[in-house]
Amino acid sequence: MVQQLKIVRHVRRDCAPESVRRQALALFKEGRGYKLVARRLGLSEHTVRDWGRLFKQGRFRAELSEKLLYYGPEMRELVFSLRGKGMSLRAIAARTGVSISTCCAWLKRRDLQPVQAGAADDQPEARSESGSEGGGRGGMRKRP
Repeated sequence: MVQQLKIVRHVRRDCAPESVRRQALALFKEGRGYKLVARRLGLSEHTVRDWGRLFKQGRFRAELSEKLLYYGPEMRELVFSLRGKGMSLRAIAARTGVSISTCCAWLKRRDLQPVQAGAADDQPEARSESGSEGGGRGGMRKRP
């Protein structure tokens, strides 16, 4: 049985903490308007207006949504390390608790990053499958 690691999720920097959201909820329950709530809490009127609309619909929650959390760089590095050791995406997901699609996206993004200067100089030049240097366009040839 594979032991799952503890998942550490971080709150986005642009997100109001739960304590502020609780204060806003209390002020909404007192019947305060969104402009006053925004001034008291030091938040954007637009943010508090949206929260007020959600409150009126009965959908505002003081608890942070999972969508407002993210995995830290240490989790990404762990995924890269496990993949480097030859683990499958399914095994990595089971071990870390990070979804397969997220692991796959991180690995693709990492592989798309530019190569360090000098590292590409050691690689032989890539050639097309046909062996010609015409760019692999079949019948298209340079005119003399």
